[in-house]
Amino acid sequence: MSVKRIDPNAITKFVSVTDDAIDTDKCDLKDYAKGGDVSVLKFKDGMKPTYFLARPIGIDAQTDISTDHMVIEPGQPSDNKGKPSDSPVAARVRFKDETRMMIRYFRSSILSVEEDGVTKPCAAEEFSPSLVVEIGSYVFLLTQLGPAQKKISAPLPT
Repeated sequence: MSVKRIDPNAITKFVSVTDDAIDTDKCDLKDYAKGGDVSVLKFKDGMKPTYFLARPIGIDAQTDISTDHMVIEPGQPSDNKGKPSDSPVAARVRFKDETRMMIRYFRSSILSVEEDGVTKPCAAEEFSPSLVVEIGSYVFLLTQLGPAQKKISAPLPT
């Protein structure tokens, strides 16, 4: 049996879709939102993006965040169209305080930022709340799904 493993020492780079260095005429931001793969982004000549360097969150921090923000509710089993199902699974999971949850993912995972080739520590307070939530959502996907993250999309800011 083979299972997917998350390398606890892996560093992943993320870029905000609002970064001015992204050349939106030469790339599709939806491709990037499908998993945070920066290799699909194209940048304007002479400009470098701000990279957020993240590590996977440890199991204890992950458990704390999940315990605080995930709610398992009993419910009527249904199929993916909302119709009653014969499935024995009668519970559903929902999130509470999603914004706060994504901010916690940012704080728990982001090690530093890289700007113009220089890496330095950072704090969530240095950035807009919407940017912190966006990067936090990429961290959430990385932490929850590891290599499978590319199969679902993070929300694009509007």
